Amino acid sequence: NERNCSRADNTASTGAVLRRPARPFPHRSSSGPTQAAMGDIHFIVDRLNEPPFSMPLSLVAFDEKSPFELLEIVNAVIREISAEHAANLRDETPEATATRMMDFLFKVLNYQQSLEPEHFKTGLLHGDPGILYPALGWMLERRSELTTRAYLARFLLNVEIPEHMFGDDEILELYQQHKDLQEQFKEAHKASEQSRSQLISPAEIKKAIVQMEEDKEQLERKVEALHTKLHGSDGFEPMLREVGALRVEQDEQLKLAERMKEQRSHAYQAEQRLEQLSRALAGKKAEAGVSDLGRLLQKLEAEVAAMSRRAHEELPRAIAQRQQRHDELQQVLSLPAGSESDTREMLQHRQGLQRAIRELEV
Repeated sequence: NERNCSRADNTASTGAVLRRPARPFPHRSSSGPTQAAMGDIHFIVDRLNEPPFSMPLSLVAFDEKSPFELLEIVNAVIREISAEHAANLRDETPEATATRMMDFLFKVLNYQQSLEPEHFKTGLLHGDPGILYPALGWMLERRSELTTRAYLARFLLNVEIPEHMFGDDEILELYQQHKDLQEQFKEAHKASEQSRSQLISPAEIKKAIVQMEEDKEQLERKVEALHTKLHGSDGFEPMLREVGALRVEQDEQLKLAERMKEQRSHAYQAEQRLEQLSRALAGKKAEAGVSDLGRLLQKLEAEVAAMSRRAHEELPRAIAQRQQRHDELQQVLSLPAGSESDTREMLQHRQGLQRAIRELEV
């Protein structure tokens, strides 16, 4: 009796409801059955005993937790997933705690369950194990995945803006910038994840370096042998210069191919932007009651026209120029290699042209 009175005093001081069921009722989230959702609290206790929680819990001790203590455990798990929830429950009202946890579970983590929101909130306020146990098990089982999701949600959650405020040009522009930045963040995060997945271990890097050094030494020996063999032959120096020029042209070809790829990417982005503006324009045309609709439509039409001109005139012309240069280089590369006599003939022809130029300059 003394123990029950002490627990009741502790619970009443924190604003939680005293009574709770002796054991959790069966609950299953729609995201799929888990060990904890089937009533097995062994899984929850095992995870809470492990780092980073390191709670010295037994099954009996966990089952004897008061409603407020269960909420503290839930809050500790949420805090581990997102540091933004490092709140002390004693500094919050029960209503604020329940609202914060529900927003995080449903809006950020996309937690699925079958109860009505009001019933779920009531269960949180009462510290009902039938509500808290499944949520605990779900978060503990997917903690790594949910941590990433919570991090991304900080930057990708939609900003709720009343529809009538889109008639303001400044708000519309800021909202579009916000969406563009979100897309850039998605691409940057995707590239970061790909880079992390492609990281090579130091041992493999060291092995690759050793192999490349050996290949380098072999190539240097081969080059030195060829240089010694061909150095005394006629036309070696002109041939060497021509090979160097060919190498420069090949490097230029690679650069042009990369630029052409970038231009195509820019053209695709411009088309996507054009589609977005077209959809926005169509939406604004449907809003006949907006007072400054005419000015807004003129601005959108001007932007659409500018993006259309860039997408259909400027970018195709630039791509065509790059393609023409690429084709010219391909033709040069496809020509058969000349003999020494051809090289000497070209050199003599160039010298004759140089003399003719000097005579004209005089």
